[in-house]
Amino acid sequence: MKKEDLEILPGVASIPEILDSSPTAPRPGSKTTNHSNLKVLLSSKSNEWATPQAFYLALHQRFAFDLDPASTHENAKCKTHYTIAENGLAHRWQGRVFLNPPYSRGNDGTTIRDWVRKAHESCLDGAFVCAVLPGRFDTGWFWEFCLNKSHIILIRGRLKFGGSGPSSSAPFPSFISLYCPKGFTFDPAFFLGPRFHLLTRQSSFGHDSL
Repeated sequence: MKKEDLEILPGVASIPEILDSSPTAPRPGSKTTNHSNLKVLLSSKSNEWATPQAFYLALHQRFAFDLDPASTHENAKCKTHYTIAENGLAHRWQGRVFLNPPYSRGNDGTTIRDWVRKAHESCLDGAFVCAVLPGRFDTGWFWEFCLNKSHIILIRGRLKFGGSGPSSSAPFPSFISLYCPKGFTFDPAFFLGPRFHLLTRQSSFGHDSL
């Protein structure tokens, strides 16, 4: 990654091309919904859809990630990364981790719940984890491993994912969970803007890590 690639990115909110142009995307089932995108994103194929590069670079500029535990060799965001064959869940996560986990059940039976649980447990073990997740706020994994265990950044609009085909807006919202270990701080002003809303949390350590 070149130094100049980072310097041209003043912040996530200033990169409109990573979000759908409208504040809210069509509801699944509406006439304007792209059903082929919905089918792909909710199938096993979505496991290899890549995080928008501009979105990642803006986050990387602030957090300097050094591990991507859920990737392919082609779309890995960090030099140190784990593919499906290498099974990122089986390794210890250390340092600053960027996580865009598989959104559907893996061939080995693992689900997104296993990945967010690993993120939370790795935070307790001292790692910082920034997870980009689908906005499924009614699920058990969100209530058990995100809410009150991470700082949650709501994203207005839809991310445009890439992969084997052309980039397409997701048919569901996304959000960011920041799992901050004790002593880790960040500037919340980075997430201020019309497209983002930061929900802070009182951590399980009994302190606020902002």
